Amino acid sequence: MYLGDFAVGETLHHKFTTRRFSTGVPFTLAGTPTVSAYEDDSLTQITAGITLTADFDGVVGLNHLAIVATGANGFETGKHYALVITAGTVDSVSVVGEVVGIFTLEQSDKAGFSLAVGGVVAGAIAAAWPAP
Repeated sequence: MYLGDFAVGETLHHKFTTRRFSTGVPFTLAGTPTVSAYEDDSLTQITAGITLTADFDGVVGLNHLAIVATGANGFETGKHYALVITAGTVDSVSVVGEVVGIFTLEQSDKAGFSLAVGGVVAGAIAAAWPAP
């Protein structure tokens, strides 16, 4: 899900839902979950400035990300970023590798960017929406 184009220095907010594989019912993201950002085709995970809150506001399965997209945290103008679960489980099943959002920083020309995120793997991530 493309979240939008933002300025370096902004704090982005994004929510996504995790669901139990067997029932599809919202379920807690557990197991010391982590979301990392990948810049363009880099293999380096950015974790600085990314805060994940599982069961946001006490709502089971609702997860909140706050991303402080500053240069000090490793974010740069003109880049694309994919937000990926790099640690975590849903009902004891790994959800590592799930893409939960994509955004750009100060892209003047987005014509060459195409969102190509595959379907939901085994129903773990069934719903996501952009921050306002």
